[in-house]
Amino acid sequence: MIGLIWNIRGPGQPGKIQCLCDTIAKANPDFIGFQEAKKELISEGLLRAVDKHNQFTWHFLPALNTAGGILVGFRNDMFEVIGFTNKKFGVVSTIKTKNDKFVWQLVVVYGSAYPEFKVDFVAELHDIMESASYPVLVCGDFNLVRQQSDKSSGTINPHFAFLFNDWVNRWALLEISISNRSFTWSNNQNNPIFAVLDRVFTSVDWDMHFPLSTLIALPRVGSDHTPLVLDTGARKVNCPKMFRFEKWWLAQAGFSQLVQDVWTKNGDASSSIENWRCKTRALRKVIKGWSINIEAAMKKKKKSLHMEFDILDVKSEQNHLPPNEFERMNLIKKKLDDIWKRKRLPSGRDLETEKS
Repeated sequence: MIGLIWNIRGPGQPGKIQCLCDTIAKANPDFIGFQEAKKELISEGLLRAVDKHNQFTWHFLPALNTAGGILVGFRNDMFEVIGFTNKKFGVVSTIKTKNDKFVWQLVVVYGSAYPEFKVDFVAELHDIMESASYPVLVCGDFNLVRQQSDKSSGTINPHFAFLFNDWVNRWALLEISISNRSFTWSNNQNNPIFAVLDRVFTSVDWDMHFPLSTLIALPRVGSDHTPLVLDTGARKVNCPKMFRFEKWWLAQAGFSQLVQDVWTKNGDASSSIENWRCKTRALRKVIKGWSINIEAAMKKKKKSLHMEFDILDVKSEQNHLPPNEFERMNLIKKKLDDIWKRKRLPSGRDLETEKS
């Protein structure tokens, strides 16, 4: 069972939706918890973009103006959704895994960045644990640190750290530590500050059911937070990919000529309908191979850029980057944005919905 937990910092920027789609494809999650959606309403266009095959059940906690907003989703073939409860700072989902009938609760939170609301946030965390009826997984952007080493500057609010640790200890929660990164957030400045703001906690009984769980961070691109991927150690079988026409193909050099060449070279059947079938069958076969090559080149380029960015990002957590490397990170972000912008939503109407 795979979970994707990420503060996405809003899906409204150009190329951001494709970035979400790429991250979902890379993680291949069974459940998703996005924070800071920054929207009061999630459009059908956005859900169709990130869930093209309608494989997930979705639930949304609206943002207050542009603050917060949480989107959770569960694969229909993996889970039976029992119910959702919206809190001020989080969503409590009660689900049952279909393979072993295990009932548990996923709590996705977004803690306020403002000091005046942090006490209320911690109080809500206590209330959630007190009312929990099943084993619990609590995750998200807490906007709190537990100790000085959780922040590169070492400057923390000890009162809030005490309240946070008191919640962890009082409910005997276990933290699943990130295995490949020291921090989960950066302010992206020339002299960056890093912090561990995104975390995953479990109750003891949840940990006993999934004792092999691990947590890794993906490259921090598309947001100032790293996406977190939780893996409980269970394996799953992937379904074969269905052929679908992608709108972004139309913008690729040589595509129109490819279609024209295939269309004119095929179709000598006796009837018009058989001619049509012959041409479309040949076109689908050729486009599928052409698309695989284009996608492979894109994926190779994105993978290379992700790896280079991640190396520089990890390096920046330890040492101040020289100006040329800092500029290189910004250039990589721009190149990735350009790749993501090439792909579009299924229709212009969906795109206009996202802009509104």
